[in-house]
Amino acid sequence: LPLLLPVLLGSQISNQDLVILNDLSQRLLYKLSVFCACGLLLIQAVFGYQFFVTTNYAYTCMALTYENAYAYFTRLTAKIEMQETYSPDAHVAFLGTALQPSSVPDVYMTGALRIDEIVNMYSRYEFLHYFICGSYHYATQEEIDIIKASPKFQQMPCYPAAGSIATIENVIVVKFSE
Repeated sequence: LPLLLPVLLGSQISNQDLVILNDLSQRLLYKLSVFCACGLLLIQAVFGYQFFVTTNYAYTCMALTYENAYAYFTRLTAKIEMQETYSPDAHVAFLGTALQPSSVPDVYMTGALRIDEIVNMYSRYEFLHYFICGSYHYATQEEIDIIKASPKFQQMPCYPAAGSIATIENVIVVKFSE
C-alpha cells in the first residue's frame, strides 16, 4: 500500500480541482502535494532498502544453514555406511539431541531455522531421505528401549566422537547425547 500512495495522491489532485481554488491556494496545494509525494518517495526508498538488506541477510543465513546441515548429514551418513554391519536393510537409530555449534549468525525471523533445529527436528528423516538419499529402516520403539537399557549404549561417547556409532542388537545406533 505505501507504494501506491503517491499514485493515489496524484490522481486526487487534478487540474480541474485546482481551477476552483484561487491562485495562492493553488500554489500552496501544489507545493504541499509535491512535498508529500517527495516525502513518500523518500520513505519508500528507505523501506525498500531495509527490505532488500533484511531479505538478503535472511536468505544468506538460510543458505548457509542448509549447507551446514547438508555437510553434517553427509558426514553422518558416510560414518553410518562405513559400519561393518551396514546393509541397505539394516535398522538405524538416532538417539538423543545433536549438539551442533553453528557459524551462521542468528536470524530472528519466522521460518529461518538454525542448524541445531534442522538436525534435531522431526524432519531429520525427511532431510536425510530427500537431500542425502539416505533411505534407512529406522528402529522401532521396542528396539530403542532395549538399546537404551544396554550397558554398551551407556558407555558410548556422544557424536561426533570415535565410537559414537555402534551396532547394538543388530541396530546401527548413533548416540547424539546422554
